[in-house]
Order: sequence, then structure tokens, then C-alpha cells
Amino acid sequence: MTIEDLNSDSRIEKIEFSNGYLQFYWEDYFQDRIFELRIKTDYCYVNTRMEELAYEFCRLRKFDLKDYLKVDEKSQLYLMPADFVSQMKIARNKMNLAVGLNSTEWRHFFQVQGDGLVLACPVKNWDNIDIEEIGTMININPN
Repeated sequence: MTIEDLNSDSRIEKIEFSNGYLQFYWEDYFQDRIFELRIKTDYCYVNTRMEELAYEFCRLRKFDLKDYLKVDEKSQLYLMPADFVSQMKIARNKMNLAVGLNSTEWRHFFQVQGDGLVLACPVKNWDNIDIEEIGTMININPN
């Protein structure tokens, strides 16, 4: 299973970052399935100050870092843009987590967007994201 197989407007739960892995549950409303995602990454942003509603209708987003950050030709490290407005756009999307990383290793960026940015992290390869189905959602409402 890949990220493309998961549907947007789903709930995210039990976010945890430890031992180089970002883990969370993705409750896919359209498939009525619950998935556990494990992302191997060294850096991540987790917004723990959001209200519960912010985690209800989330979507997964994938980016190629070279489309957003400049790369130093000599060192191959990602650089922050020179102008202030571009810096703020990068910081708002938390892509500043990739500044200083080697562009030949860290090529991608992953986000979960709800009512605001919930999660963000650089990813070396999309194969570093493990998705496992862990259960089904049960609708106990008779209507």
C-alpha cells in the first residue's frame, strides 16, 4: 500500500515521534479502515496545540524538496531562500526542517494538513513510509 491509496478527509490519531520514526493512525473514512503509518525521519514537526476538530478532516501531502528549496552547488545542501517573503512561506510549511540537509539523500517532504498543519517531515525516500492496515472502523450509529 502507498500514500496514494489513502483517502483525504480522514482522521489522524495517536501521533508519536521516537527512535527516528514518526508514527500515527490514519482513519480512512472512505475505506472504513484504520492504517498505521511509520515514517523513518530524523526531523519532524508535530502540532500538539491544535483542538480536536483539527485532526478530523486531514489530507496527506507530498512534495519534492528541490521544487521549494535552493541547493548549494558545492555542498549539495538545501538553503533557505534569500528574500524574506519566501523564507516565511518555507517556514510556515515547516520545510525549513530540510535546510542544511543533503539534497542527494533527502529528496522529499511529507505533510498532514487538517485545520492547519498537523505534521511535517523531510523524507529520504517514499519507501521509508510503512503503511499497515490495523483494523476496520465500526459505525455504531443505526442511521
